[in-house]
Parts: sequence; structure tokens; C-alpha cells
Amino acid sequence: LPGSLPPNATDRQILERFLAGSIPEELKHDLRSLLNGLNGPIAVRSSSLLEDLQFQPFSGVYATYMLPNNHPDPEERLRELLQAVKAVYSSTFSENARLYIGGTPFRHDEEKMGVVIQQMVGQEHHGRFYPTVSGVALSFRPPGGVRAETVELRLEQHVELSGRGPPGRHVTGYRSAPDTGPF
Repeated sequence: LPGSLPPNATDRQILERFLAGSIPEELKHDLRSLLNGLNGPIAVRSSSLLEDLQFQPFSGVYATYMLPNNHPDPEERLRELLQAVKAVYSSTFSENARLYIGGTPFRHDEEKMGVVIQQMVGQEHHGRFYPTVSGVALSFRPPGGVRAETVELRLEQHVELSGRGPPGRHVTGYRSAPDTGPF
């Protein structure tokens, strides 16, 4: 874990340590310029070496933050973005991430992460922004071509534009359906 945090530090302690950290002025300047060109909600998410592994993907292990990016004060929008960037990085040290890595042949010190800032594509409906498409899908073809059950996920993410609710991920439901053909 970073700095002087004990090995059993809570997720809250880890997050607070990262949020209290500083970001170089040059990066702040670059992010300020980026925000000037982005209109509407943004996703702040991880992009790491281990997330896209073929046989041991880390998809969904690290945090993603959805930001309305609509505050009238550009400096407040920058502050929110900087906090989200720090929080994404802190999620690599979360209990969930440590447990997940512990169940793989990898070591935590092998992980390398970048943060991706994406403008979301979608539309507003009753004060909420809905992405056109979002979600994570994993599939595999079992050895010998045996059919596996497919899972159909309906994921709806929204970003609260009014400022009344916290930005975040919202999963509304899923259902499993039998496979109707070969992969």
C-alpha cells in the first residue's frame, strides 16, 4: 500500500490518502484544457495492463466515476475531475482489488494503470443522462464446443445532472437465457 498505510488499511483510509495527495500543475493545466473542450457527462475510468488479460480479465475490479461535468464554475469541474482521477488510482489498492489479485498468479506490483477520461455519448431524459450503450460482456467457448448458458445483461447507467444524487454506476437487472447456437 502507498506510503505509511498499514497492510490492513480500509478502502476509506486508502481513498482519503489519495484524495489528500497533490497532482502536478502541468497535469492540472492539461486537464483544465481538456475540460474546456468537453461538453456534457464524462466517464473517468481505469485502463490497466491486467484488465484486458485473455484468461484472467480484471474488468470491473477498479472504480469508474461518472461525472455530470455541468457545474457553471470551470474550476469546480476541474476539482471534481481531479478527485475522480485520484479515486480511480486508489481503487487499485482497494480490498476488492487486493483479494482479486491474490487469487491470480500476478503480483500487485506488476500492475500498471492509466486513467481514461471519456466524453459520454447519449441523451438527457428528465434530468438524467443515459448513455447510448454501456456495459461489460464476457464470454468464452468451452473446450470441445460444448454450449454454455449465455447471460443477457441489460445495463442502464445514468448520470444525475441535477446535482441531487451522487454520480455512479447503476445496474438495473439481468436475466439468463439458454444459448440458441454456437459461439
